[in-house]
Amino acid sequence: MYNLSRYNYVIPFQDRFIYFNGLTSHSFSVSKDEDEWIQTEFKDLLHFHSNFTSIFEKFKQWGYIVKSDEDERDVIRMRNHYAVFLNKFYRLNISPTMDCNFSCWYCPQKHHKSKMSAETIVNMKRHIEYMVNVEKITGLYLDWFGGEPTLCFNDVVYPISLYAKEILENNHLPLFNYITSNGFLINRDMATKMAEIDLTHFQITIDGEEKRHNKIRNAKGTPSYSKIIENICLLCEVITQVKIDLRINYDDKSLTNNALAKMFDQIPIQHRNNISPIYQRVWQTYENKIDRTDELIKLHESNISLGYKNSTLTAAFNLFPGVRCYGDRYYYAAFNYDGKVYKCTGRDYEKIQVAGEILENGRLSWDEKMISKLYAKPNFDNDKCLECKHLPICIGPCHNNKGHQCALDTEISPENFIIDVHKRRIREGKEIIENEKRISNIGS
Repeated sequence: MYNLSRYNYVIPFQDRFIYFNGLTSHSFSVSKDEDEWIQTEFKDLLHFHSNFTSIFEKFKQWGYIVKSDEDERDVIRMRNHYAVFLNKFYRLNISPTMDCNFSCWYCPQKHHKSKMSAETIVNMKRHIEYMVNVEKITGLYLDWFGGEPTLCFNDVVYPISLYAKEILENNHLPLFNYITSNGFLINRDMATKMAEIDLTHFQITIDGEEKRHNKIRNAKGTPSYSKIIENICLLCEVITQVKIDLRINYDDKSLTNNALAKMFDQIPIQHRNNISPIYQRVWQTYENKIDRTDELIKLHESNISLGYKNSTLTAAFNLFPGVRCYGDRYYYAAFNYDGKVYKCTGRDYEKIQVAGEILENGRLSWDEKMISKLYAKPNFDNDKCLECKHLPICIGPCHNNKGHQCALDTEISPENFIIDVHKRRIREGKEIIENEKRISNIGS
């Protein structure tokens, strides 16, 4: 016996209908007549199986039809277990300082003069060595954060990255080096050194059009917009295969005119394929937000037409996510400049949040009670998430937000996300066209 998947979507799109399965991420589109035919067969799966066996098997293979004794949620549980505990590609977040040259009003961090000590740098190197030689990680994702990490680039970021690159190369392991920066302090010498340590991935933020950005992001009154755009272009020139997540922080005022769209014209065409615009609402404005879905989709489509890297429409949903956030993974740690270790960077570093300590041999000793509370059961292990149609592409709240804001509280709906995925696949020439040819031959 068979049932329809609990994670099927049928979404009207232009003059067609997009079929999408959240568990397999398979998609195709059909005409109105084809949709009516499929829906008729879906109402009688025994008839479908008996009379159109080959296409029935395709729908089963693609995940739209499942055996009656299968619980699709077990697949989600398995993926989550693997992502949380078995994926040993270690993500190490390091904040060299809590100081910053900006003072953005919405930043959750409390900035103050600070810098990672020489002793803590040695401990970081020892920890990386331990994770490679003893824990046998499969790779290292260095994630520089802060504060503004480029304030300590030469003294902290560069030497630790250089050491990590050497030890990982000696063990034939991959290194992924990423930095979240406001981009203001980057210069040619720094960019050259970044290339040397394989620091090729960046997140740099713009707060709307120039006038609005400079009001929010400035260095003690010094405008930063033009310099940041200039440095983004510099990175594209100096670092081979650079990838820049251009995060656009927005509120309701940011998207009310065409100035933001004009900003993207300022970046030379040859650099745009290295840049992925990502839109993120300022979290303090969620409660009283005005729906800006149409503006966001329009900007997203404009970015693609201008030649920017084909990024996702929203970070709220993903295909095959496993976990909601990289911080949900066991093989993740966030070190502050003082050597204290945490499990989340989305809040201020407070004593109560300290999750463990690093030992002399480089091993990270976790607070067992805190870690048990985080990982004793999946973060989606509640009635609301387990019954939700969107669970496979959402995977529930992060571990640090259990029982609080629903991950679906976003301006971009799951349906908007799926439409964007489908359109992206068409642009990229995926097998989706061949799938639609098969569907068009139904019953012929």
